[in-house]
Amino acid sequence: MAEAMVTKIITFDASHSLCVPEWSREKNIETFHKCCFYKEGEVDQNHGHTYKLEVTVAGNVDYDTGYVIDFKILKKHMVAVTDELDHHYINEHPHFKDNKINPTAENIVQYLGNKLAALINTPQYRVHQLRLWETPDSFATYHGFGTHEWDDIHP
Repeated sequence: MAEAMVTKIITFDASHSLCVPEWSREKNIETFHKCCFYKEGEVDQNHGHTYKLEVTVAGNVDYDTGYVIDFKILKKHMVAVTDELDHHYINEHPHFKDNKINPTAENIVQYLGNKLAALINTPQYRVHQLRLWETPDSFATYHGFGTHEWDDIHP
């Protein structure tokens, strides 16, 4: 049977800041701009985004249901993994804080992708791709769950 793909989109709100503590204040501001923890002439602080998470699942269409995966089930899993970030300061999440990982869109989408793959992947279907929109015109895309060297460096 032919493989099909389905995509679901949800949003969540969270704050973050980007900083490499070993770098100077000036280099952090130059590198991370508005997302930098350090602010030029202002109080240092985090800032928030309304993130949009787009998840694509691929698999064979079930003969009886006509589904690859029920959208309600997909949404339930997406909410489960984003709830731990929703309305939180992502830098304080254990995955990012304990592993000293900057919560960039690239790092967040990979974290969410690996969590979703662990929940969703079955012999019938699997997470194909995630896209995390940080702003209306900026996003990071992730696919290849568990296959990159990054996983060895950032557990």
